[in-house]
Amino acid sequence: MIASLDAHFDVCGVVKPGLATGTLMEMAKGDLEKLTMNDFLIVCSGTNDTDRNYSSNAFKNITNFIGSVNHTNIILICVPYRYSMIDYSHVNTTIKSFNSKLLKLAKTFSHVSIIKIVNNRLLFTKHGLHLNESGKEL
Repeated sequence: MIASLDAHFDVCGVVKPGLATGTLMEMAKGDLEKLTMNDFLIVCSGTNDTDRNYSSNAFKNITNFIGSVNHTNIILICVPYRYSMIDYSHVNTTIKSFNSKLLKLAKTFSHVSIIKIVNNRLLFTKHGLHLNESGKEL
């Protein structure tokens, strides 16, 4: 049984499919001025950059973004594994390395937390690229 909360909160989402990390981070900066340490910003970015072999740029962009947005809490989401490719593909190796760097990065900033993606094939769609309903809920 889930307890009812009397708290009021607002949720706002911005989705920009296919956007590179650097562009996303620059676009988001202007929208964040009103956020405080009572707020949480969830960042799920890097999948397209790791697929295009731009992971070092993506990591640099995320690091710079976190450093410049220190007035609110940030939650990073690890890049999901690509079940649409073989396990030892360059992309999946890059994703593993990128996520490891994100975990270390989150530990260096007090306002940053991280959510690890559970890499279970059953949590992904048939084609293996996106999380399915169960994967998103988890």
